[in-house]
Amino acid sequence: MSDKVVFSFELEATYQDPESEFFGRRVIITMDTYPTFSDPKQKLYKVCLSWANKKSFSKEEEQMWIGYLTAPMFLEDGRRNPESLVGSPCTLQIVHGISKSTGREYAAIETVMSPLPGKENLVISTDYTPYEDRMRQIEERRAARDNRQSQPQSREKDEFKGQF
Repeated sequence: MSDKVVFSFELEATYQDPESEFFGRRVIITMDTYPTFSDPKQKLYKVCLSWANKKSFSKEEEQMWIGYLTAPMFLEDGRRNPESLVGSPCTLQIVHGISKSTGREYAAIETVMSPLPGKENLVISTDYTPYEDRMRQIEERRAARDNRQSQPQSREKDEFKGQF
């Protein structure tokens, strides 16, 4: 068993599927990585380098980024800790593909970069869903979908099908 760092990014884009319980809310995409910051070949180190728009870190910069990753995310009064990465703007390079094992479409974060000019002040939305709640909601949605798919389909003709 080992620790992981999970980055959840809230995008400007919103969910457009009216059937989704997330309809109209901002899209959230997640990336997890192992918290090894000592080796420049490790994923977490590479992510932080690209986010900082640097080719390498000095020892002081490494310590600063380690502090960002380990600082308490929220202060006792509930406000965001300005020394953490929570709420920090960035630009994501996202790749889309189809899973070979399941055949489902996916979107994955390829690179995290410094924010584009004019996007430095994007704030977390008021309806942001924390990671644990979002994962629970996703599992509930998948279970409901799987349950609907396992139900026998009615062979009766739908008189409204195709009219809307």
